[in-house]
Amino acid sequence: METTMQQVIPIFNGESYGFWKIKMITILKTRKLWEIVENGVTANPSSESTSESIREREDQLMKDMLALQILQSAVSESIFPRIAPASTAKDAWNALEMEFQGSSQVKMINLQTLRREYENLKMEEGETINDFTTKLINLSNQLRVHGEEKSDYQVVQKILISVPQQFDSIVAVLEQTKDLSTLSVTELIGTLKAHERRLNLREDRINEGAFYGEKLGSRGGNKQNKDRHGKTNMWCGVCKKNNHNEVDCFRKKSESVSQRGANYERRCYVCDKPGHIAKDCKLRKGERAHLSIEESEDEDEDGCHMLFSAVEEKEISTIKEETWLVDSGCTNHMSKDIRYFITLDRSKKITIKIGNGGKVVSEGKGDIRVTTTKGDHVIKDVLYVPELARNLLSVSQMISNGYRVIFEGNKEEAYVAFEEKEEQTNLWHKRFGHVNYDKMEKMQTLKSVEDLPKFEVIKGVCAACEMGKQPRRSFPKKSQSNTNKTLELIHSDVCGPMQTESINGSKYFLTFIDDFSRMTWVYFLKNKSEVITKFKIFKPYVENQSENRIKRLRTDGGGEFLSREFIKLCQESGIHHEITTPYSPQQNGIAERRNRTLVEMARSMIEEKKLSNKFWAEAIATSTYLENRLPSKSLERGVTPIEIWSGKKPSVDQLKVFGCVCYIHIPDEKRRKLDTKAKQALFVGYSNESKGYRVFLLNEEKIEVSRDVTFDEKKTWSHDEKGERKSILSQVKINSQEQGRGNDLNAEIDQVSNALNQLHISNRAVQNSEEEGENFVGPRGFRSITDLMNQTDEVEGEALIHEMCLMMAEEPQALEEAMKDGKWIEAMREELRMIEKNKTWQVVARPKDKNVISVKWIFRLKTDASGEAIKHKARLVARGFTQEYGVDYLETFAPVSRYDTIRIVMAIAVQQGWKLFQMDVKSAFLNGDLEEEVYIEQPPGFIEEGEEGKVLKLHKALYGLKQAPRAWYGRIDGYFIKNGFVRSINDAALYVKKTSKEIMVVSLYVDDIIVTGSNIKEIEQFKEEMKNEFEMTDLGELSYFLGMEVTQNEEGIFLSQENYAKKLLKKFGMQDCKSLSTPLTPHGKKKEVLKENLEDVTKYRSMIGGLLYLCASRPDIMYASSYLSRYMAAPTMQHYQEAKRVLRYVKGTLNYGIQFKRVEEPELVGFSDSDWGGSVEEKKSTSGYVFTIGSGACCWNSSKQKTVAQSTAEAEYIAICSAANQAI
Repeated sequence: METTMQQVIPIFNGESYGFWKIKMITILKTRKLWEIVENGVTANPSSESTSESIREREDQLMKDMLALQILQSAVSESIFPRIAPASTAKDAWNALEMEFQGSSQVKMINLQTLRREYENLKMEEGETINDFTTKLINLSNQLRVHGEEKSDYQVVQKILISVPQQFDSIVAVLEQTKDLSTLSVTELIGTLKAHERRLNLREDRINEGAFYGEKLGSRGGNKQNKDRHGKTNMWCGVCKKNNHNEVDCFRKKSESVSQRGANYERRCYVCDKPGHIAKDCKLRKGERAHLSIEESEDEDEDGCHMLFSAVEEKEISTIKEETWLVDSGCTNHMSKDIRYFITLDRSKKITIKIGNGGKVVSEGKGDIRVTTTKGDHVIKDVLYVPELARNLLSVSQMISNGYRVIFEGNKEEAYVAFEEKEEQTNLWHKRFGHVNYDKMEKMQTLKSVEDLPKFEVIKGVCAACEMGKQPRRSFPKKSQSNTNKTLELIHSDVCGPMQTESINGSKYFLTFIDDFSRMTWVYFLKNKSEVITKFKIFKPYVENQSENRIKRLRTDGGGEFLSREFIKLCQESGIHHEITTPYSPQQNGIAERRNRTLVEMARSMIEEKKLSNKFWAEAIATSTYLENRLPSKSLERGVTPIEIWSGKKPSVDQLKVFGCVCYIHIPDEKRRKLDTKAKQALFVGYSNESKGYRVFLLNEEKIEVSRDVTFDEKKTWSHDEKGERKSILSQVKINSQEQGRGNDLNAEIDQVSNALNQLHISNRAVQNSEEEGENFVGPRGFRSITDLMNQTDEVEGEALIHEMCLMMAEEPQALEEAMKDGKWIEAMREELRMIEKNKTWQVVARPKDKNVISVKWIFRLKTDASGEAIKHKARLVARGFTQEYGVDYLETFAPVSRYDTIRIVMAIAVQQGWKLFQMDVKSAFLNGDLEEEVYIEQPPGFIEEGEEGKVLKLHKALYGLKQAPRAWYGRIDGYFIKNGFVRSINDAALYVKKTSKEIMVVSLYVDDIIVTGSNIKEIEQFKEEMKNEFEMTDLGELSYFLGMEVTQNEEGIFLSQENYAKKLLKKFGMQDCKSLSTPLTPHGKKKEVLKENLEDVTKYRSMIGGLLYLCASRPDIMYASSYLSRYMAAPTMQHYQEAKRVLRYVKGTLNYGIQFKRVEEPELVGFSDSDWGGSVEEKKSTSGYVFTIGSGACCWNSSKQKTVAQSTAEAEYIAICSAANQAI
């Protein structure tokens, strides 16, 4: 018995673990041992064990030892050490499972791979039913091993949809006559095999093949033996065909070639002799395909000439074997003579079905040079098929390659015309992204790239180039690189914002240019803050590809390049960061010029095909791809950047015209029988990740990568433009310096001053390098500010978020930009007038041993609730980060009103029937008196004549100074106290003034003031007194405050943030998303899915920051936002998906807000609650409370508790304590 068992036990040697596992489970189950292997010994000993339980445990231990013995004997000696340490069968089995099948995650990956292989499997041309079904059944068994069972019905369905077209008839019969749910796989395979045999038998009887003949010349002169009925008497015992002998069988030849071994690798494929290769063959030299050509006396007016002649079928037998025949039914060019090939790839073996129903296999694919009376021409992609009797030219392939085939009515001939020279010039001009004709000519002469056909460059006028490019004066030419190897110097620049978002929501693009090779990389950004993220991706990639390290990085002084994180990264990586001097873009000329080149190429390509502006990012990416394959003036003798970078000359064989209409093949698995086999799309670029084309699917409106694409390069898609093309990329057009003020400026870069905080950076001049920047002249452009201007270090939290949401794309970030617009010049003059009126400073000689603080201009466009501009505001700001504590500043803290306070004031005003009014203090910080001695530089652009070397001594505070907020607060606080107001002990920015009959309430938020009270006359008097003391703007009734919309009417006050919510959705591309009814997935926080870390942490943090700000009027999302904010440091994909869910909830509740209505008996009511151990990671509980006055909520909070509660009661006590503190 034991001997028999050992004989049938399969031995596992490391291969096919899945099948071994199935066999072993069956064996163990027959021995009733599988349960012990799967679950282990479950009977545990105890002091109260009975004799029965002891006996049960002994039985389990015996079974366990027997199972372990079987497992040990079922593995080879090389595998045994893996399970040798195991003391139980379960441990041994688990060890094998873990090593050879992997963890649950590995199993899932393997399962997904098998699923993909199963779904993509189809029967190939020339494959038998037996081969195909064997592969399918093997895949099904592997899926079963991984826990996914495929039923017979599913396998039957898969076979029926995977067989080729010749099986359609039998498939239709089976579907109509059989119940597929009960049809077995074995029965189906048998039926299909029988049908396959009938098809093969029928093919063997057919002998009507076009152009299939006997072997000629040295390749065999045997004629086919035919009987008197015209049928062949030949039979091949190798492939079982009746149209040739064994000596001529291509299958036998291919087998013999594979058996020769390495000794035949240097055998010439032309003469079939060893000792040399084809290019050195004497027979090969001078051999070209000489075409039988008749010159047409009446050559057509287009300059076409007849290349090939077509003849009637009856004349075929008289044609010489070297003649080429034009075949309208042939899908590929085919030649039987190997001597004509100038290139030949032997790996391209394709099964070809010929006219007589038989099949042959090509022995390679390559190019042939043909000679005509008009010169030499190269016919590309010709199949080498020795079995053919004649050389064939495919009509369809010639047409797709740009030739024209002309069949004339009564003439028995066809004309094949090459493209006109001008037409070919224009085609490649468009394929290269509208490159100038001189560069195309240079590429031809110097052979800069591979696979570029030789043609005469005919220079002409391109309308798209005229619309997309602008000639301009240039800087002195200095194009030679000063570097000696790649990555020695990298130039970088950001361009944008574009007025139209790309398909993926980007508004900027970032370029990196290697100085040595001029290789360019481009990244697309939704915000400037992504620059650091993209640089972290770029740096390791290029360093790994080139095996060099980045030594120097040259950028302008934009804030995205001067953030603490970016500078720290450069320092840690040993990168010398060169920053250009202000207003000197030519110092970063290479990057500036490259951005301009890319934009002009993109603009021309979009204009050529009349595309929508939303394709700008795809056009920029394509321009970069092409620019890397074009010769540069700074490189020697027409070498391209990618050749220097990679060491390989690039091929341009794959280039197509950007934006042309194309058709992508739909796999059989993804379409039904009556569905079309292709989708119409637009070609929008080349894939960097795979060998394929990027196409925009017109119906689905999405981009995908595909290899099976057919192009119609002359066709332009006709679409409804909806006014999108009024200005094609015009927002990034670089204007000349001669333009006057008020003209539209260029979209370029943000320069965020907050990034300079607490950093000492010397903006020293760098070496002038106009390399490749000789054509760049122009001012900086308008930029979108994404970071908050650092007015103070003390105005925190809500103020920062509020200021951030007010920033607009039209705000200039450099003085030169503002000086082009009269509105901003007047704003700067208004600021200086206010400063002089307040007697803020006096001009003094530059002191010795004193810190002199530099200043800069900050520009802000103030808007109303709808986002419309209402005021251009310029602010002169001191660079406070250069101040030193104890020298030129001491105290800095300044309080502002809390949101809770503002909402309580609104609730009280509604109950009392009061109106709320708003005032704004002009240049508030200029009113604060300074106690320290502070000196600043004179304002840029407004230096007094004759006082150039002097500085300004401050008497009053200036924006940007660390003590400015406190100085202003001290000034306004003193004024309120002096005029009878009492400061609240709970909120230092709330003031109340009471008389015997009246009351007035004032809430202060930096320079914004809300005032309400019982007497309108006293409020008006208060306004007048404030105007006399300070420069004030009376904004009337409160309607928009800190980003919140305030609607006051007879019913009460409605507080909302609808416009901000819309902007938030648009920022993250979710303005058209579907809404949801709840902000968080029920119990979603306890899911154990999507644990991989999120790559773009910045985006998640920005999203949560926006949601937290939205909580100012939306208590319904307070818990969700607070919960997700706990993971700001290291969010996962799960948290990101939950954050997007909150936005989808916001989409459906845009008009939600707080409604304060007057009630008869208003009361302050509070609610408190908590969960227990809701934080999965720390087991801490969450507290929450909300307080209402009358009809509306005025205070709310949701936060994680500081300590771990031991019970639900303790968690509730902690929560109610927090609520009580708020109530007090």
